[in-house]
Amino acid sequence: MKGEEIIQYFEQHPADSLTIHHLSSKISKSYGWTHQHAKSLSEAGMLHMQRIGASILCKPDIRNELMIGALCWATSLRSATFLHANDNQAIMNRIKANITNAIAIAHVENSYIVLSTEGHGRHAIDGHEITFVQPTKEALQRMQKGIIIYGYERFWRAWGDTHD
Repeated sequence: MKGEEIIQYFEQHPADSLTIHHLSSKISKSYGWTHQHAKSLSEAGMLHMQRIGASILCKPDIRNELMIGALCWATSLRSATFLHANDNQAIMNRIKANITNAIAIAHVENSYIVLSTEGHGRHAIDGHEITFVQPTKEALQRMQKGIIIYGYERFWRAWGDTHD
């Protein structure tokens, strides 16, 4: 995927709005490379680019179908690494078996957060702390600080619905 470094950056920092110069620094690429790939992503509708003085500001368009797909791809890469470590896949399967109304699940700071329109509060499954949250901007931001391990597309659609 062209510009995958840009996608991976915004997958971890979806609320950021950066200049091309700052973005190139964050992803360790040249200004020219970053500008070229950001422009391609912008032409596909995946990034908003706005000229402000001499700078060009970039922000992901998380309501764009292509961007949602790209963010799901980047999220799945991070999730796969996490799930293959230790017994994380088995734990996630037990959580999913006990929770039927999950929109998305994230691992954050040694606990799990379940995004759900039903249920709330804290529970434990096999000794793991599970916190149920409603799909609010704050809850999604908290989940995004961890690793989304289930429901990538639903997570990113909820993010797009709650963020400008």
